[in-house]
Amino acid sequence: MSNMWFHRQAAQTAADAACTAGAMDLLVDAQGGATGNQGFTPGTNYSCSSTSTDSVCQYAAKNGYNSNGASPGNSVNVSFPTSVIGVTKPPSTLAPNPFIRVDVAYQFRPPIPLMPFNIIILASPACSSSGGVVTCLFYRHTEMRAMN
Repeated sequence: MSNMWFHRQAAQTAADAACTAGAMDLLVDAQGGATGNQGFTPGTNYSCSSTSTDSVCQYAAKNGYNSNGASPGNSVNVSFPTSVIGVTKPPSTLAPNPFIRVDVAYQFRPPIPLMPFNIIILASPACSSSGGVVTCLFYRHTEMRAMN
């Protein structure tokens, strides 16, 4: 069970780091500057790939989530919501795209393929079994606002 907790926390850490990188780039963009390393268009949703070079995808990859497209494997998706619950949206003249959201999905197989262990694992809503193979899927996300 501690391995599952580790995977869950690692996915959350990757989402947090990637979202922070994106929020910093949104701030620089809103102030009229350019980092030269942003690599994404604010307001345009996208999915990372293993060859992505933008700041969000790079920070997710540095934390072990490179959107390798494998199964089991992981994916990282970036979106720019128009609102975030509990946060007042700043005027568009201040920040045209103030919010960013990073979603990390991570699918893995438990390291112990023994039947008694799998019965315990299958009690988790994140895990399922198909053809006798147990896989678990974690979704983690972070939403941020460009700070000023």
